[in-house]
Amino acid sequence: MICDYEKDWFMRQISDMVRVVALTVFQKDRPEYKIEEETTTTSSDDLYRHTLKLLESREYQRALDYLSQNLSSERLSDLLVALDFYDKVNRLTEEELARYGLSREELLYSLQTIITLYELPF
Repeated sequence: MICDYEKDWFMRQISDMVRVVALTVFQKDRPEYKIEEETTTTSSDDLYRHTLKLLESREYQRALDYLSQNLSSERLSDLLVALDFYDKVNRLTEEELARYGLSREELLYSLQTIITLYELPF
């Protein structure tokens, strides 16, 4: 069983990792993905929209799976979508994460996997 301090540790690790990557790669304090133009959409825009739709309907595990399966290391903008996702999900309570089948440990592991995919030295 994971203790409260371990949960806090995972939460801080996710938060710190998201922030460091956002600052280093995008020069942003918070990784907020924004769709620039509604008339022309990019693959990253589509990834963001679908992931956000799943988040809004509280399908967190499906959102994580969708993001992992559709992320392209060829598009740096997909990394920003992913960081935005992890930032949002990391703000959920432990109870909400558990209710929908996620743990912070799983989030940290999948975030580390994405960072490795982009060959970032963290």
